Amino acid sequence: MESMAAASKVATFLGKGEISVSPEVAYLIPGRCDLCGICVDQCPAKAINKGKNEVIINPISCHGCSICIPICPKEALDLRHTTEEQIIAQIKGIAEGEDMTPKIIAFMQKATAYGSADLGGQNRRSYSPEIRIIRVPSIARLGIKHVLHAFAAGADGIIFVEDDDSIFKEDMVRERVMLFKKGLGKFGIQPLRLQSTTTTLPQYEKTLTLFDDFVGRVKKMTPITQEKREEIKKYLEGKKIVA
Repeated sequence: MESMAAASKVATFLGKGEISVSPEVAYLIPGRCDLCGICVDQCPAKAINKGKNEVIINPISCHGCSICIPICPKEALDLRHTTEEQIIAQIKGIAEGEDMTPKIIAFMQKATAYGSADLGGQNRRSYSPEIRIIRVPSIARLGIKHVLHAFAAGADGIIFVEDDDSIFKEDMVRERVMLFKKGLGKFGIQPLRLQSTTTTLPQYEKTLTLFDDFVGRVKKMTPITQEKREEIKKYLEGKKIVA
């Protein structure tokens, strides 16, 4: 899939005399990279290479999967048009601004996964009003920081929905969410407050049923205390990772 995407961009260059580059590509934040090489090893498109003092990202090869971003220990990478600041602003806007109980954030891969929920709406299939959707290029874009910000700001549960055909496969989504659950456990947040799945466009019934079932599950849980939320906030501030 990655080679086909790169070939398509090259074909555009050869056929039209111009380069077609996706607007959502990873970029380096100057002065942070220490050349650890983690992103180089993990990039499925092989779009990142080591330079003399920092990594070099090829914007033609990069297809914006964003796998590299949350795994960077120096937070030296970001994604154009879906930056850390933008994602956390959306999280806080929903978790702090919505007056409802419980507050559930659904992170959805913006094309197929979100499209499945939208298709359900077109077919007059409603879902729980407690769900608030944030579209992301892939669940790979998310790290523990985003999950912590959500619960600190007032979220009661989080759902992660990835495209079934994504390069960030179902087992990778589960592994990422397991890491999130482990991180939340340090603050006494139950792992059942996180749920993940993959979907295809026609599977809107599966997606929306998951929404309803998850909301019902969270409603039965003991509410998260404000003390726990404040503890998470202090942790984020102490780690200096507040966007």
